[in-house]
Amino acid sequence: MTALSRLNWTLPRRVAPTFGRRLETLLLTTLPQSVGLAGSSRVFHQEALVDAVLNAGLPIAPSTTPHAEARALLEAAAEIEHALLVEYLYAAYSVKPQHGLRGILIEVAIQEMAHFITVQNLLLFLGGTPHLDRQDISPNPDLDPFPFRLSGAAQAQTLERFILAEMPDLAMLPPDDQARLSDIRARLDPDGRFRRVGALYARLYWLFQDGPHPQGPWPEVASLAELDGFPKWQIGILGNESAASAETLQASRDEVGPRESGEQGEIWWQDYGSGVFRTISSRVDALAAIHAIAVQGESLSEQDPSAEPSHFQRFLDALKAGLPPPNQTLALAENPTLKTVAGATQITDAVAAALCALFDNRYQILMASLAAALGYSRIDAAENARRQLLVGWAFYEMRSSLRGLAGQIVRRPALAGGAPATLAAGPTFGWDDAIPSPADASALEEHLAELHARASRLLGDLRDLGVQSQILTSIEAEDQRRYP
Repeated sequence: MTALSRLNWTLPRRVAPTFGRRLETLLLTTLPQSVGLAGSSRVFHQEALVDAVLNAGLPIAPSTTPHAEARALLEAAAEIEHALLVEYLYAAYSVKPQHGLRGILIEVAIQEMAHFITVQNLLLFLGGTPHLDRQDISPNPDLDPFPFRLSGAAQAQTLERFILAEMPDLAMLPPDDQARLSDIRARLDPDGRFRRVGALYARLYWLFQDGPHPQGPWPEVASLAELDGFPKWQIGILGNESAASAETLQASRDEVGPRESGEQGEIWWQDYGSGVFRTISSRVDALAAIHAIAVQGESLSEQDPSAEPSHFQRFLDALKAGLPPPNQTLALAENPTLKTVAGATQITDAVAAALCALFDNRYQILMASLAAALGYSRIDAAENARRQLLVGWAFYEMRSSLRGLAGQIVRRPALAGGAPATLAAGPTFGWDDAIPSPADASALEEHLAELHARASRLLGDLRDLGVQSQILTSIEAEDQRRYP
């Protein structure tokens, strides 16, 4: 059972009239500043603000303690961030390099990867273990931001779905944008199933506070305590082991290790650039990280022209600018798979299928390498040496093998006897094998060895099909270095 299946998304009940005067003060002075709207001069009617809170759809976990709820919500957040970054990458693969939308999608996917790693750090801070699952492993339309789907950017619905997941409350948008998003919701989400990711982070922020009073960079979250429907509790005392994880297991920009050149230097955590990548050593750090992730996803840059556009703003601006013309996109298959699955496109071109099988293998090596790395301590010399090698493996897969294989896959037809111009194959991002717990180092190492042995067989299959390329040669050489 995944974290998402342990959660219920509910709408808090409308506040009784006796709370009206208190809510009026809270909502008129705090909510307009929420998620990047600090200093906003925009004035909203009280009725719209109350509805904004009610429509946030805060997640409520049937947990016995706030600590257990926070861990369940963080696991859900990890699954969602993982799913989003894969969906954004797939959409990017459908756009040719010369069009700007491709760069936007790739940059946002990288930022989602940073969010994903920060969520792992938050889990470690709580004394948990990293959680690398993806939301579609156990899909639940009542819980997911939207149903997981790999689709190309040639169709407007792809960007529209991304906008619905990342959007702030409609009441915070200009009238024209409100009308546009209302139309999108009416078409794509008539039953109100899509869930705002920011609502989950609002609840997490509340749980990490040390009390119900306004705190830190997101004080308006405290106003949600005035609504019924979810426990009024926070995580209690955090022991020394929580802060210690920042120096031992959490990913950090201060880590050093070998790059591909073999030289000692900073490893690739630094290369997340503008993504919210934080090491968590205190409750204050946790609040700042959770708020920053929500801002990067939902905030309205028009409120602060100097701020970096959020994911929502970038997707909305891209949609307004118009979809790439047909000569700038590829006709990628919807939900490509190597199996027979209802509602998916089975890749039947032999070469494309073999390339997708290798792609899935490298994707699983990437995730298993991350899991294993986060299980080794940075302060133990022997463990850290292995940790840094595993981090290097993960980033090699991200930056080299997956990118190179995707470039080959999209040039192949999806169907045997077909043409890529009619329907191109797409990376399948298959996720067949469960990753052992990062707490079980030996099981993870065995899993990684088996994945690399499988890679050797898959490379042999491609050679039998007469496929040769620089990326295949590079992967084979890399694996020989890892497992001589």
